[in-house]
Amino acid sequence: MRQPCRCGDDGFGSARGGLGRAFVMRFDRWSVLLVAVGVLDVTLTVMLAMDEFAGLRHGRWWSAPVLLAISGAGTGVVLIAGVMLVGRWLSLSNHELQRRGEELDATARTTEDWLWESDTNGVITYSSPGVEALLGYSPSELVGRQSMDLLVDEDARQLAAGGLGAAAGVARDDAAPWGRLELRWRHRDGHAVWLSGAGVPMRDRRGRVFGFRGTRRRVDTSSAGHDGALRARGRVLDLLSHGRVRVALQPIIDLESRRMVGAEGLARFGDGRGPRLWFQDAEAAGLTRELDELTFFAAVDVLRTMRGTGYLSVNASPALLLDATFRARLLRTRVDLTRLVIELTEHDRVADYAELNTALTQLRTRGVRFAIDDTGAGYSSLNHVLNLRPDIIKLDRDLIVDLESDRARRALVTALVLVALETGSVVLGEGTETAAQLDLLSTLGVDQAQGYAIAHPSINPAEWHDWLNRRWLPDPAPAVGQLETRPTPADT
Repeated sequence: MRQPCRCGDDGFGSARGGLGRAFVMRFDRWSVLLVAVGVLDVTLTVMLAMDEFAGLRHGRWWSAPVLLAISGAGTGVVLIAGVMLVGRWLSLSNHELQRRGEELDATARTTEDWLWESDTNGVITYSSPGVEALLGYSPSELVGRQSMDLLVDEDARQLAAGGLGAAAGVARDDAAPWGRLELRWRHRDGHAVWLSGAGVPMRDRRGRVFGFRGTRRRVDTSSAGHDGALRARGRVLDLLSHGRVRVALQPIIDLESRRMVGAEGLARFGDGRGPRLWFQDAEAAGLTRELDELTFFAAVDVLRTMRGTGYLSVNASPALLLDATFRARLLRTRVDLTRLVIELTEHDRVADYAELNTALTQLRTRGVRFAIDDTGAGYSSLNHVLNLRPDIIKLDRDLIVDLESDRARRALVTALVLVALETGSVVLGEGTETAAQLDLLSTLGVDQAQGYAIAHPSINPAEWHDWLNRRWLPDPAPAVGQLETRPTPADT
């Protein structure tokens, strides 16, 4: 799992972020007072001007000097207040900047980590003294240098090719926080040093990235498991740089009409290893989010060529959905989002359902639907159903096994169907392997099904198209994956 960055608002990075907010607040309060005085001055001037004309008409010659004196006094008050306001703001700014600078210096001097900041081009703008023990450079020697130039050449190339330049402080439009990313940095004497880094993009009020800040620390390479982690990191970085992910589809059918209503997109990798092993590598390398995003958009891209009106179901972790940059990228994607269903797995822990619901609402307004995968496998999935109100409830495959002979399983499936009726959700049975299971699921009120009894996953687009014209009807004695498909009037 990705580790939280150690450089948030309570760390060295807060010296600049909190400063602007504090003084803008103070400045705004005085500005309101200044504007009030100015409005009062203008109001008095207008009123006196009207009275002055009336006075001249009635022979009050002295009203003009009075008008001039009062108006001049009001203008003088506004000018004096403005000068005092600017002076106070500058005084407070310098005092607060000095205080927070001292806090930053104290933090930097009491940690062995390397604290750093860079601009959007990866040029280092701040470096703590901790870098000297790690790379042999003094902070002043690094300020103004390009971060990428300090990386071992191979790692720098992999970062650039994989679109992970942000990890070295080079801005991307969709830059996101990162953590526990291990890279080889070049020591002043030339040898390579493994450092684990975490960081966050710095954004202005409009959300634009104007730099990065983060921490780096030495990695213990003496452990036996570190070599394996390094190999895993190399595999994942190579995959990210080349994007070699294929997508297989597995059809989802409506149990009443026995026709295809959607498909699930499943990642397939060139080396033949399954997604579980690849995500284990990504977790060891601190690149889980990057691999999650790569496989997600590889699947979503299938919607461009997927015929018919059926939906495409794709897995995504709650952490990915909570990432604002990911959501912005998805909303910019030129696909029909009303055909997209995003699956959240039972195993993904949700710390704050209110925050996740807010993120999902942003996507729901554009037509995206959501499913809870592996429902019934554990308590977490039931929590997901109750708190997220999914459009689709996918029954865990373990509930489908022995469904015909296990009364407890049938009772649980029936209970989940009743929950779906109350929440307006569709119930989908995943992992069906026999025609008898399909018939029983239909009898219990389950709406849709997916599994080998219907079709195995396929990477062949021609086969995807053929599924659209099928009607899956059970044979009296079907074998696994061999349900008979008979032509119907619509097929001819």
